[in-house]
Amino acid sequence: MKKALLILASLLMAGAAVAQPVISGVPPFGSITMTNLSAGCVPFGSGTTALTCDPTSPALWNSTTKTLTAPNLIVTNPLGVVSGGTGLASLTAGRIPFGVGTSAFGNDAGLTWDDSTKLFHVGNANGYLTFEDYGTSGYYKIGGDSHLVFANDTNSGRQYIFNGGSVDMSGTSYQYMSMQVWPGAATLSKAVSTIQLEIADPTVTFSVKAAPAQSAHIQDWENNAGTVLAGIDSAGKFGIGTTTPAAKLAVNGGVHVGGDSDPGDNNLMVDGYVAAAAGAAVASATTITPTGMIFHVTGTTAIATINLPFTGFTGTITIIPDGAFTTTTAGNIALASTAVVSKALTMTYDGTKWYPSY
Repeated sequence: MKKALLILASLLMAGAAVAQPVISGVPPFGSITMTNLSAGCVPFGSGTTALTCDPTSPALWNSTTKTLTAPNLIVTNPLGVVSGGTGLASLTAGRIPFGVGTSAFGNDAGLTWDDSTKLFHVGNANGYLTFEDYGTSGYYKIGGDSHLVFANDTNSGRQYIFNGGSVDMSGTSYQYMSMQVWPGAATLSKAVSTIQLEIADPTVTFSVKAAPAQSAHIQDWENNAGTVLAGIDSAGKFGIGTTTPAAKLAVNGGVHVGGDSDPGDNNLMVDGYVAAAAGAAVASATTITPTGMIFHVTGTTAIATINLPFTGFTGTITIIPDGAFTTTTAGNIALASTAVVSKALTMTYDGTKWYPSY
């Protein structure tokens, strides 16, 4: 060793140039000599081959920051987790590696990142969930290709958002309902012992909209036993105490207008007046049809039949004679009479005949 160094020193003193690095001795006790080395460039080599430093893509050591930069570093074998690697030999584009402890990381098609669309996918063959920008400033989206379910760890409490926009908040079964809530328009809340829907926007209407071919009731109010107390059918008829209203308003029970005492079933109590608009005048003829609860009759032709205002009618009408007509018993009038001009004539129908007041 000492002899070799003396020879090398003699050559240098004699002006001889060392054309290439010299590796002498046997590793790990050999020595390395390089004619030139760029600042920070880390030399590399193998065996007895001369070390080199690639100036086009060097591995650089920064002695100030204590960092190693290697732009084109390639690890041909998986770097173990214990050494700071993932333990993966390859990774499918878009997949996100995951792992725990010292085991090699896993990767699955159910956990991916799409760099072109900026979508983070979570899912498998049963569907996927995405987290993404909605496309409008300040809006963000949690989406998927099917239904969304929000549940606790035991699935005993669940809320569903179905693919078609339906919402189920029952948490126990599928109760399909489409719902859109617009902030500031309305508020659904609990106030003491009342669930209330408060419309905040005066330009907003609360509406229950039927299907295009609605056949069932549009809305019902039921007691705890499921008995319908009131409801609106598909034709817009409102029934109280009945599920088959035949009129626009059907009440199976008593009605008290102007008070809150019970008049009894099928009774009407009015704390005030009952008014009826006068109908159009009718010319006297053998058969006439009333135009209202009160109407004038002109002419002097005898009247034999008065048609019913509607099917099932029983009650009274008031005729104001503008001419001295007569009534006969040839039709559905029980008594013959002669009208007196300007003297009201009350006709009462009992379901079979009309009875004049005079």
